[in-house]
Amino acid sequence: MRVHRSINSSAWNAFTYLHPDRSRVELGFGGRMRQLQIQLFGRSWVTEDTLTVGHWHSVCFTWSCVTGQLMLVIDSRASELRKDSGQQVQDSGACGLAGGGSLTLGAAHYYLGDKLEVESGTNLQGHLTMFRVWSRARSVHEIATNTCTDGDIIKWHGRVWLMGSSHCTPVVDHTD
Repeated sequence: MRVHRSINSSAWNAFTYLHPDRSRVELGFGGRMRQLQIQLFGRSWVTEDTLTVGHWHSVCFTWSCVTGQLMLVIDSRASELRKDSGQQVQDSGACGLAGGGSLTLGAAHYYLGDKLEVESGTNLQGHLTMFRVWSRARSVHEIATNTCTDGDIIKWHGRVWLMGSSHCTPVVDHTD
């Protein structure tokens, strides 16, 4: 995905995918107190926030169930991740995203009964584009050289791209 933050806020969310039973964040990315945070299957990892306000950044992360390795790549460079010691989360032991959950871009969300509610005060102040999800782990090299490869789980359709900021025609991923 490409992220452009307009202001420096203490907490923000680029996206959140809730498990279908609504018990936990299955997948999410954002920032908290000058750290970037990835949430995956009930676990949380952090690294120093290197996303400069007012600039576009390419942000990708990839995870392998086989190796258990989570990797964050920002502007074609791998970032060091560490488990978030400040967050009490439960490891679900999952190896793939559960279908039928709920996804919000630019904000976190939760449910009150059957109604989806957007979490207040943590929305992304800026822009997000080219959000895509693949069914397999990708290498740093693949991420750096195939920036326009469309996802095979979630695709970013051209009709909603911010064309003024990113001219990138999607291409088919033939690496499988």
